[in-house]
Amino acid sequence: MTIHGNKGYVTVGGTEIKLQSFSFDVTAPGSDATAIGDADEVIISGAPKSRSGTFVFHKKASDPGQAAVTEGATVTLALYSNGNASGAQYDTGDAYIETIGRAQNRTDIVEVTASWRGTGPWTQETVI
Repeated sequence: MTIHGNKGYVTVGGTEIKLQSFSFDVTAPGSDATAIGDADEVIISGAPKSRSGTFVFHKKASDPGQAAVTEGATVTLALYSNGNASGAQYDTGDAYIETIGRAQNRTDIVEVTASWRGTGPWTQETVI
């Protein structure tokens, strides 16, 4: 089944934040265990996973979800790729907000891009 991007849904500290887009990356780094004389590279698992991403939203002065997204803050994110109806799966955990960028011009709504890194454990949950 194809999942349409319009079904994306994100909460910050349990409060929905209206977004233009978001990304979510999980990295499972491998450690190089290749020895001198090996014919091929050998990679082993076991290094800690990391999670990171970005989200983009239009700035709104009175949005409580947006107000929590400030550089240096740690927030709890819930990232829903296929909506938030019963049975939908989502990823959740704490995220450290590393960067806030703002873009604006004279005719468009101010656009904010937040970059974050996961901190601590993340889980995949199912909406009840």
